[in-house]
Amino acid sequence: MIFTCLLAFTAIGFHQADTTTIPVRHQRASKLMAAIQPLEEPGVTLTADDTKGIITVKGKPDQMKATRSYVELFDVARRRLTVKLSIQSEADKTSYEVSANILNMQEWETSDKEIGLSVSLVPRINADGTITLAVQFLWPNSSLVKSIYRVKQGETVIYSAADPHLKLGQTDSGVQPVTASEPKIKITVVKV
Repeated sequence: MIFTCLLAFTAIGFHQADTTTIPVRHQRASKLMAAIQPLEEPGVTLTADDTKGIITVKGKPDQMKATRSYVELFDVARRRLTVKLSIQSEADKTSYEVSANILNMQEWETSDKEIGLSVSLVPRINADGTITLAVQFLWPNSSLVKSIYRVKQGETVIYSAADPHLKLGQTDSGVQPVTASEPKIKITVVKV
């Protein structure tokens, strides 16, 4: 009698959960797991192993298939861009250029102690191929200045210490006068 009840219970849907592993190729497995966890149905158990780069899924076959599709959707390589930054200060008799390969949406920082300037930028590659640059400047004896510009690949944005909120040469009333003593920053997105 008990055996018949167990057999009937198994036949109406009691199913032992299966386990599978899914490789994560482009990011930390625990971060990806945290991103997909809210999408999972109740009863699915996820475990991340950052060392092996895998997510272990315990659940029904259809749940494991859904989890695999979430991983494929979220586990994509971030695009890289090359940014060239030059700082020129005629008054300080200094200038330099630096190039950096930056991941899309990754903050990058540099500073020049001689003229007392710190710059950070976060590039974002847009769907139309343009790049949005979120740029922050900290000039000597001033507060943090934030600017956002949309540029095309190869286009250069030039900022001046006189008014870092404006791209050099552009104001509401026309051309902005610039003196030789003002430090200038040029930012060019060289390659996407």
